[in-house]
Amino acid sequence: VDFGADAEGLVHISQIAEDRVNDVRDYLEEGQQVEVWLKQKRDGKFGLTMVESKLSGGGGGAREPINLSPFEGMASDVWV
Repeated sequence: VDFGADAEGLVHISQIAEDRVNDVRDYLEEGQQVEVWLKQKRDGKFGLTMVESKLSGGGGGAREPINLSPFEGMASDVWV
C-alpha cells in the first residue's frame, strides 16, 4: 500500500472488512485505491486498517465453533 509516507504499509487480511475475509479477491482488486487508517508503526513499517472500528482492536470476526461431538465420551488418553 502506498499512502504517501516514506515507508510502505501493510493491510492485513483481518483489517480489510468487519467480517472474516477468506478471500481478499472478494473485497479488493489489484491496483484498487482504498481509504485506510494508520493503526500502528513498528520498526519503520506501518500497520494499516480499512475498518475504522478496528483502530484499537484485533482481527476479523469470530470463527465458527468447532464440532467436537466425535470426541464426546472418548477417554482423554485416546485422543491426547
